[in-house]
Amino acid sequence: MVDGDAGWSESTAAARRADVSTNPLASETLPMLGGRGGPSPSGDLDFRNDGSDGDSDGDGTGADKSRGSSFDGIVSSHTGSFAPPCGDVGAGDGARMGRTPTWNITLNSIMYMAVPLSMPATMAAAGWLWGAVWFTYCSVATYWTGLIIGRVFDAHPTLTTYPVMAAEGFAQLCMARTGGNLARAHGWRVFGRRLVLVMQFVTYYLDAVTQMIYVAQFFGQLLPGAKVCQWTWLVVVWGISVPLMQIPTFHASRWVIVPAAATTALSVAFFLGEVAAVHPWNCQPGPSYGGVTVRSSFVSLASFAYAFGGHGMFPEALREMKEPKRWPAVMTWTYAVMVPCYLVCMCLGYYAYGSFSQANINLNFPDNWVNTVSLTLQLLQCYYLIFYTNVAIVMGLEMDAGVDPTTTWAPPVRWAGGLSPVWVRLVLRTMFLGSQVVLALVFLGGSGDIILDVQALTGAVGMAAMTFSLPSMLALSLLPPGAMGGLERAWCHVNFWIGVGIAVVGVYGSVIDLTEDATWELGGACLLKYTYAPHDPADPCYISGILGT
Repeated sequence: MVDGDAGWSESTAAARRADVSTNPLASETLPMLGGRGGPSPSGDLDFRNDGSDGDSDGDGTGADKSRGSSFDGIVSSHTGSFAPPCGDVGAGDGARMGRTPTWNITLNSIMYMAVPLSMPATMAAAGWLWGAVWFTYCSVATYWTGLIIGRVFDAHPTLTTYPVMAAEGFAQLCMARTGGNLARAHGWRVFGRRLVLVMQFVTYYLDAVTQMIYVAQFFGQLLPGAKVCQWTWLVVVWGISVPLMQIPTFHASRWVIVPAAATTALSVAFFLGEVAAVHPWNCQPGPSYGGVTVRSSFVSLASFAYAFGGHGMFPEALREMKEPKRWPAVMTWTYAVMVPCYLVCMCLGYYAYGSFSQANINLNFPDNWVNTVSLTLQLLQCYYLIFYTNVAIVMGLEMDAGVDPTTTWAPPVRWAGGLSPVWVRLVLRTMFLGSQVVLALVFLGGSGDIILDVQALTGAVGMAAMTFSLPSMLALSLLPPGAMGGLERAWCHVNFWIGVGIAVVGVYGSVIDLTEDATWELGGACLLKYTYAPHDPADPCYISGILGT
């Protein structure tokens, strides 16, 4: 797969050319909907490149956003191909932002996917049988959907964000089913773009809240003698995250990603070391298995979707790649690293701790120096992920507001009184982080399992759709039929509906668990009590103690 990158691109293009004569959707003369074309009085779409349609951004609102947006595109009335948006910000941003090397994008993809130490708890919620089924399906299906997003980008390289990519998919499906009704297709394009914008925002907003909760709890575990309330630790997290959030783009994160990835690898190594040193399966009473319910299995499925998520930012990552045709290599390396890592952590952790496996796995460890180092490393990892989960959505908000993320001191932002982009970015991102701290304060007051609940909700709300369902729809609507065989097209339909099912049952299970585990009091209790092995009555070593101590 890595060596076949060029062939992957050429086969897609060749299939597209071959289908022009037989497939109306593949025809270069059929206009594909862009961000500026609005309905004309005759009911057709007006594809004037000057945006003079009365609805200059083409989103159906009538609002004039002439300064430009990264989420909009223009269609050339001559070729029907996608073209970048006009405006001060976003014009040609797909080309200008293509600076990030493949290794950087690969490490970012691995880092975002990497939640290996929550895998034992995810497995425990489903048990051996259903856990194995969920894991196998998610690892295979999400690798395929990751490649699909790359193939769609390769065919339409100006679809540089997930919302606009999905919007075009909705529009093309509508035209195929209405005989080419452009007016109705435009309406579906507007709906699709808004739907995925909201989905993307909510998903990664909640995910950043999850990372904040992790960091706050890690501070509490590392410094119990400080007697600092949880809400205070969250304010500290806010303060230390503001400087990191001033990294404007994925490309600018390349000097941070290497040590961040190293901390993740070391965390896994310390987890393996703790399990090997304690051998909980030799303790008394030993690990117990069971207690799996339908609802807990639903939560586990959504948590697996979370663990294999990240697809919601793949178009934005492709936009920043220097060599987007190398995307299959990114996917291959990401899954070659993470699937074995997940499998080992999931099976070993569940075998060692059974149904007592906790989302904060360090509570399954004894309170020793290895645990302290592990907590420190995970704190650093989650600290970086606060940036990574937020950067795509704040970049979109800033570009919609006329703030170019690739500039620092000029040009001045007119609506902000002529302030330089760097200062506007500081204010906007500080306020954005503050809103997440408030929500984290509400969640933090509950039990330790609330982390798994929030992860499951995040996976169900948007990651299930952006990881399973939407890529399947994009394959059917934006790739020429010749690019896929009959079996792969059938798989698209199956995978689409499985994604819908994951979203429904995941939201159901996680919301119920969240309402039970959260106190819904701002800040909750001042101090959380952390009980380490073997002192919890449910611990596998509670009776015998840890061997050798």
